[in-house]
Amino acid sequence: MRLKLLPLLLFFTLFKGITYSQELRLFNYWYIEDNNIGFISLSDVYTLSEHPDSSSVPDIKKLGVDQSLSIVLDKEYRQRFFNGTGISESDNVYIYNYAENKLKTFKAKDIQVIALLNFYASVEDWPFSQYDYMIGFQIDNSQFADFNENYFDVLVYIGKENPFISGLLKPITWERAATKDKALLATIPTDDSFFTDREITDYTVGDIYTYESEGYSYYIKNLFDSNNELSVRHLIVVNTDTKKLVCERIYDQWEGTGLASLNIQGEENEYADYQWTGKLFKGMDPVIFGFQYFSFSCPYITILNPNDEEVYIYCDNRH
Repeated sequence: MRLKLLPLLLFFTLFKGITYSQELRLFNYWYIEDNNIGFISLSDVYTLSEHPDSSSVPDIKKLGVDQSLSIVLDKEYRQRFFNGTGISESDNVYIYNYAENKLKTFKAKDIQVIALLNFYASVEDWPFSQYDYMIGFQIDNSQFADFNENYFDVLVYIGKENPFISGLLKPITWERAATKDKALLATIPTDDSFFTDREITDYTVGDIYTYESEGYSYYIKNLFDSNNELSVRHLIVVNTDTKKLVCERIYDQWEGTGLASLNIQGEENEYADYQWTGKLFKGMDPVIFGFQYFSFSCPYITILNPNDEEVYIYCDNRH
């Protein structure tokens, strides 16, 4: 079993002091090529138990190997899923492609709940435990014929009301910072603890890029290590009028995490439009994301405010 393409693993490192919005639970949308289905895994929020009465899937031994690779959960198992995730049958499933500004809405009561063997399990592991499954909604993927088939730019929310603002998110195209930009940047007080917490001590500043949009000035610095290799990027966002710091982040790369490419004005970039900013969520400040990709853990979306908020994206990454 394999994914056609990995979804949305292009976001942020966890930092000391950063908080996470509990009001907004976001999920990935996946296309499962082997099964030819769309899938939204909720395993990250479905608390499982070894207690016999708490099993999330039927008795695997009664199903056999082939039947237990993908199981439709109905009756009591469907109800356990809804109880365990806090989702209601009356909720809506909102699937938003922010790059193409397209929104699909489904009723939870009309969607099948399935248990799908996760991508790291093997038929040799049979009989499988409930922890070997990804459990979530199966979607008819033909409903997304007008979506880019990569599904990189798709977010899922499940609830009563649509949280997404349409059409106000923009891809960032960076420009090389001019002398005046560098002079201004030097006057902005930043937080040295971002460096000390990550033990970043021996580096030199390389190219600096800038971007302006909707009252914000964005700066991204390339930082090189003692081997002259790009190892860290430093993001600073300020209010264009007041020149006050709005948001600051350090993005580094380590085992399982890499730095995403920047889309730079005048330079060809095969993988453009990694970084995005603008209004995405109703009732919340603008966001920014797309500076890292993750092999391990899941991505985040940063809210542009002094409270250092992030919105977590549940991606069922089992590394």
